[in-house]
Amino acid sequence: MHEDRTQFTLEITTSALCNLDCTYCFEGAKTNKQRLDDKIDVLKQRVRELYESEFYKTNYNHLNISFWGGEPTLNQNLIIDIMKEFQHHDDIAFHIYTNAYNRKRLDDIVEAVDLSKLHVQISYDGREINDKFRILSTGKPTSASVLENMEYFAKKGVSLSLKSTVPLKSMHSLYNTWMDFKNLFDSMNDIGPNIRISYAPTIDYVDELPRDQAEELVKVFREQMLRVAAEEIKFYKEHNQFLCTWFNGSDTKTHCSAGAHMHAIDVDGNSYACHGALYSPNKQDLHGGNIVDDSFINSIEQMSKKYAVSTERVSDTCKNCVATTCMICPVASFDMSKNEDHFDRWTDRWVNNMCGFFKAFGEIDRTVQAHIEGEL
Repeated sequence: MHEDRTQFTLEITTSALCNLDCTYCFEGAKTNKQRLDDKIDVLKQRVRELYESEFYKTNYNHLNISFWGGEPTLNQNLIIDIMKEFQHHDDIAFHIYTNAYNRKRLDDIVEAVDLSKLHVQISYDGREINDKFRILSTGKPTSASVLENMEYFAKKGVSLSLKSTVPLKSMHSLYNTWMDFKNLFDSMNDIGPNIRISYAPTIDYVDELPRDQAEELVKVFREQMLRVAAEEIKFYKEHNQFLCTWFNGSDTKTHCSAGAHMHAIDVDGNSYACHGALYSPNKQDLHGGNIVDDSFINSIEQMSKKYAVSTERVSDTCKNCVATTCMICPVASFDMSKNEDHFDRWTDRWVNNMCGFFKAFGEIDRTVQAHIEGEL
């Protein structure tokens, strides 16, 4: 058994459609109405085969089934069906990525399944960013509705967490966004133990940045994060934890487990290294198998072995980097890289000029940790 990586994640795309029109979304036009509904029986069979396979039993002790979209709750019946089929297994849990805008659809799921097996990750970027980028097709902002729904589900005991995107055009909003999450922490922390308010940002990595623009944005990022750092020190003293998940003081520059310990099934039944690969112009190079094929589990095993090698490709530059957090998407690297070898492209971590953000943060994070340790 692998002690350091015991979870296998299987992402299932329930619907490619979405009820929002986020301006930074990398998924493209959401016009594909195809769904896996007509393949639900074979899908459940493949999940069962994966769970019972020697590949899974030898390498993992936990199966995480994540529902992805578009907006996954637009096909709530598929989620309910899969959860009811497998929720009685102690080592299988479920996860939904959702914008949480439509309360009824998510409530249908919550009311139908075992809540102890479900975790819901809500996409919320902070009001200042959310109301500019995460909008309806009419241009109407969504923050008020999402926050009301968040509180509603927290009171129902749903396990909740938040995930945020930082569009490059909104780098100047980082501090205000942190303060928004601090206010959320203060207002929702007493609702119950199942809601975890933390600021877990992801910088938009889809667009390749010219070096001069990247350097200018890194300056803004550094200024904003220095202000955040001062607040984080106060927050830590009060709560013995950080609000922003990037602050940790230890190196977490591991390569993404996509392909190795994670696979994503698209609405046509094809599987890929991860959900990011579903929207790549090079998705066929990241393809695994299809659920209608009897060899599907074997294709997962072979792909996992192939991509596991890439997780060990850490260059000396990365090993000696000042960064303490690094979140560079291998699919984005693969799409932008000019290298020829498959895994040279997959692990080309510098191609989109994102390193500057993580190096700047690493310097700040190490200073924060030293300050806190010096006062203990």
